[in-house]
Amino acid sequence: MDNNINKEENPLDEARKKKNLDIKILVVEDDLFLVQLLTGRLNKEGYKVSFVDNGTQALKSLEKEIPDLMFLDIIMPEMNGFETLKKIRADSRYDQMAIIIFSNLGQEYEIEEGKKLGADEFLIKANFTLKEVVDKISELLKKKGKI
Repeated sequence: MDNNINKEENPLDEARKKKNLDIKILVVEDDLFLVQLLTGRLNKEGYKVSFVDNGTQALKSLEKEIPDLMFLDIIMPEMNGFETLKKIRADSRYDQMAIIIFSNLGQEYEIEEGKKLGADEFLIKANFTLKEVVDKISELLKKKGKI
């Protein structure tokens, strides 16, 4: 039995990847290992992914290019995710950008605060596989009319 048989790509997967080619995602996360995992998977899905490691850099990045979706951690150096989210949602230029808080925090009051400040989704890192995260992205981007 040959274990090195090349599996053919599913045509539906290929079509989805081509559709994702114009979707830009900014990952705002200070855990480099998680950034590598997440950006690797999102690149594989056909998304254009960039990352910064804190809220201050995120705001600077938004001045240059507005992504379709942002992953935003809460606990970061310089400016935490809640402060960053508040500043972003106060600026109408970013109204169409979807924001997913992706954090290890997950108390009910933290989730409520994130939603109140304008997060579209709040995902607790430990509760989701990368595939589930990708599925949530697709679901949110469809809801926002981006794909």
